Amino acid sequence: MPNSRPDARWYHLVLFTYRRRPVFKLAKHALFCERTLIRTGKRVGWPVDSARTSDCSVHLLIKIPANISASRIALTIKWRCWWALVRRGMHPIRRRLWSRSYWCVPLTCSRSAAAVRHHIQQRMVAPRANPIQSILNRPTTNGPLSPHHPLAAAQSLQVSVHREAERRAPSPS
Repeated sequence: MPNSRPDARWYHLVLFTYRRRPVFKLAKHALFCERTLIRTGKRVGWPVDSARTSDCSVHLLIKIPANISASRIALTIKWRCWWALVRRGMHPIRRRLWSRSYWCVPLTCSRSAAAVRHHIQQRMVAPRANPIQSILNRPTTNGPLSPHHPLAAAQSLQVSVHREAERRAPSPS
């Protein structure tokens, strides 16, 4: 294996989407991107230990020989991931996917690699809150919404759905 040499180093690489567009907000795109990055690393000979996507960035823990530059790593991974997404029809061919900027840090010891691995694996995308739900749950000082308020219908629907669910729920005996 080419990267079993002692001169191979761990890198924490963060790639950003063009203008921080939320390209990976769909779960299937994010999962496909993670799998593509791991497969790309294996094909090139750079094992990807951990990969995690958020809406507009990708975090990688990757082991690379010391004689390869960080710009070559980022360029290769960006291009192969973009091409895989285009081939599957998940991204338009004429639209840019990746920003030119990236963040890459060489990790000097196994302890720092383990810390980054833990950080990447624990990194979860915060679920998007329902905007109407967050507005309805906001404490109001003026009392209930007036019947003419645009969210009054949503609030009454929410109350009726909760009552219906409570009515249908089996009572604990």
